[in-house]
Amino acid sequence: MSFNNFSPITKLNASKIKWNIRVRAQAVWKGITRETKEFRGINMILVDDSRFRIHAFVSARFAHLFEKDLEEGQIYNISNFIVQEYTGVEFHRCVRFEKHIYFAEYTKLAKSLELGLRIPQCCFDFFDLKDLEKMECDKRFLCDVAGIVKDETELLDYVNDNQEQKKQKKFTITDGRSAVKVTFFDDFAENVENVLKKEKNYPIAIIIASAKIGRFLDELSLTNYPATRLYLNTNHDFVQNLKTRAKDPTFYKDMVVREDEHPEMMTVKDIKQLTDKYIAVNERFRCGKCGKYYPWPPKRFRVCLIGCDSTGGLAIMLGDREVRKLTGKTVFDITLDQAEGDEDKFPQVIKDFQNKYYKMVLKISAENVTKESDVYEAIDIANEGEENLSTEASLSISSPSAEDDNSVIQMEFNNTQTSMQMTPMVTPTVGKGSKNTKIRKTPESEDEVPDDMCISTFKNMTKKKDKMIDKKKSQKNTPPTGKSATKEQSLSFCGPQSSIENDHISLNKYQKNTKQKDTRIHGFVPGNIIDKHEMKLLEGNICSISNFSVKDYKTEEKFRCINSDKQIIFTTYTNVKTFHEDDVLIAKNIFDFYDLGDLSDIANQNVFLTDVIGFIEKDLPLAKLINKYGQQQTQIKFTIVDGRNSVNVTFWDSLAEEFEAALYVAQEFPIVIIIASAKITSWQGTNHPTPQVEISNVTATKFYMNYDYHDVANLRKMLRQPMFAKYSFTTQAEEKIETLSIAELRNLGINYIEKEVICQIKLNTVLETTYWNFYQCPSCYKEIEPVEGLFKCYRCADRNVPYPYKNWKLSVEAEDHSGRIEIVLMDREARTILGIYAPTKNEENMPSIVKLLENRYYTVKLEIKRSNIEQKSFTYVATGIYENPAQTNETGISETQNLNESATETSGSGYHLDDFSQLNFQSPDIKLKNKKKRSLGNKKK
Repeated sequence: MSFNNFSPITKLNASKIKWNIRVRAQAVWKGITRETKEFRGINMILVDDSRFRIHAFVSARFAHLFEKDLEEGQIYNISNFIVQEYTGVEFHRCVRFEKHIYFAEYTKLAKSLELGLRIPQCCFDFFDLKDLEKMECDKRFLCDVAGIVKDETELLDYVNDNQEQKKQKKFTITDGRSAVKVTFFDDFAENVENVLKKEKNYPIAIIIASAKIGRFLDELSLTNYPATRLYLNTNHDFVQNLKTRAKDPTFYKDMVVREDEHPEMMTVKDIKQLTDKYIAVNERFRCGKCGKYYPWPPKRFRVCLIGCDSTGGLAIMLGDREVRKLTGKTVFDITLDQAEGDEDKFPQVIKDFQNKYYKMVLKISAENVTKESDVYEAIDIANEGEENLSTEASLSISSPSAEDDNSVIQMEFNNTQTSMQMTPMVTPTVGKGSKNTKIRKTPESEDEVPDDMCISTFKNMTKKKDKMIDKKKSQKNTPPTGKSATKEQSLSFCGPQSSIENDHISLNKYQKNTKQKDTRIHGFVPGNIIDKHEMKLLEGNICSISNFSVKDYKTEEKFRCINSDKQIIFTTYTNVKTFHEDDVLIAKNIFDFYDLGDLSDIANQNVFLTDVIGFIEKDLPLAKLINKYGQQQTQIKFTIVDGRNSVNVTFWDSLAEEFEAALYVAQEFPIVIIIASAKITSWQGTNHPTPQVEISNVTATKFYMNYDYHDVANLRKMLRQPMFAKYSFTTQAEEKIETLSIAELRNLGINYIEKEVICQIKLNTVLETTYWNFYQCPSCYKEIEPVEGLFKCYRCADRNVPYPYKNWKLSVEAEDHSGRIEIVLMDREARTILGIYAPTKNEENMPSIVKLLENRYYTVKLEIKRSNIEQKSFTYVATGIYENPAQTNETGISETQNLNESATETSGSGYHLDDFSQLNFQSPDIKLKNKKKRSLGNKKK
């Protein structure tokens, strides 16, 4: 088993392209302009296993690569795509998440066949019908609504002002509190008419996903859009609640909306003489600041007390947060407790505050200083036994019902859950020089030898060194890739060897005498004699070649691998003899590097090919495309830099595939690459005022990653220089995560902050707390809190949330042989080992099924927070987990049944407007919890 390597949608950002997600295509539709009927691309709503949604777009340019594979309702593995944030000027967005993704030519899409976490058939972001009025002016978003169908009319055929034949279907939906009219048009209307006639299960509960809010004849109305989907009588908790309430005879009654009334100014005497006509009807409350009516306003604690110390006493007002901190209960909890006894009696839990010692932080207002008020407001409180007050006293007071209204520790925890610092990798480059200059060797260079060293001594050292290099290569260096089709390039040729009379002359003197032999030449073997020499002329072999022809290049011959005017041609008389590598002192490769800043001078000359060196930066994934001749090609793009200049590189076809494979096996980063015999071109686009140089490949082109070459070593030494600070190097290398014991985990240094480590643990106990779950806003996916059973997201402009997501948040105690820690399992990690979503019913007590996790062995990935290091907090947050069944079975514990559903789950209902011959209105069953798993928990209990 292994960790879940698919990223959740909320973690996506624009910092990289090589993302990998597993999602369901909830909706797929084509984007076609209304005026010109031009096809713009394919749109999708994607849902992951955490019920997070995101919009995806495939432009018309790449639509042919994915159109045949896209199927609504299917689960896909999608990798290598672009993530962008919305600019704020887009209209009719079907998802309110602030990011969306774009497919490119290198994007990979494949049906998911492996087992994985269950992904719901459909997810919705419901809005109350009464809130649609104020949303009508905001054209940025579509909305999801649900209601009971009433006042249905027959399908209407009519001719519009443009003399076009149209169809129209009207009805009304209600949720028992508000009602909204719905008008569908054309083919969508006709299909809705047919499916409503076939539906026999009354009342009909309908979900309209991605509906467009409009106004017709000054009346609010919902209508269809290409993204709109319809679901009838689906097995969704929100729908089932609607159908239950619809049984009430008053459900369909029209509600009278009162106009806002300005409150009457009264004196205290007038207030005391009010009659029963001033009693609030239907428990309607109005906010004095915004004028909004609240049918179920949240109740808050407000306790006034008298406190004293050795010097005197004063009146103190405890707010809702302070009372909840001392009691651990909300007003709603105390109301439930008193429902069993005397409801009019003052709560005993608050009376218990008397005759106890507390530490308080008081807010000194201007009225307190001017003696206008003798009542002081407490903004933090702690029992006398606690050493310190929480640091939340330093915060400004927020709304008691806001989801931000947590303790400082909780706020820090929530923030770190939704942020991840990306550490860019850094890479160096070569210095600028002329075409024929090499990088100067430093005195520390391993190739420098003393002048008095003799050749025999140097040869012995070279043999040992070569053996060590060969041994290191198998572990570290990426071997050269690519195969020459003509067997004519990168061969080391050696002429007749002359013997050295004095084997003890100095090496430098010998190198000067033989320097003219340290050259390269191009050799060509005709096809009719290639079989004779093919087994000897292997890449890297050292050969003695005799009886060949030497010819000058012709003027029209282009793309020469070597800057020379001569070449050798093999004939039928040519003899080739191979030598052992240890017998001859010949370099394995010789390069003639050209400075990246000077490539523009030789671009498009097409006479000579060029050798370049640099660090790989911004490598894009392998892409498949169709060229102008209708042929499919593969392409990979990246950038190389030398500290002063950067150049784009494009490899094609087989060399592109070899480059991608070499990236995965490279072990030293950032990668230094040598590109030998490269083609230099330039182009100028409409967005580029100056010509852009680009490196591409021909048949003779080869590349070497992290090659054992002195210029590579010198270039890597330059990495620490300031000129490389402007580059952000990226690679496909995955950061290695250390496996630590708990004792090692508890003693980590500050360099581990925001990093992840792996631990092998035994889960001893699931801690039974009242905070085993939390709620999420389905728009922004941030945590929200219930207040008197109602939910409101203050990050989404104070929107009401009729159906929030309920998620797991389990605290467990774990141990290994070296110690114990506490671990927080968030929703995704809890579902990984439980296999179900958190129960949607209002359960105060923790479900018994979680006890099945105890006394089992797991491998867990933990994120190190700043509080774990600086404050020595031993509570860690898990970012990945899987069970070790072998260790669990050794303890004699039966293995929990795997309830994860297959990734090949079939599609649900819904339809798009492109092909009406295959429309399916049968609504899917959306099971948010697995009853089989619940029965297992009951059996265990």
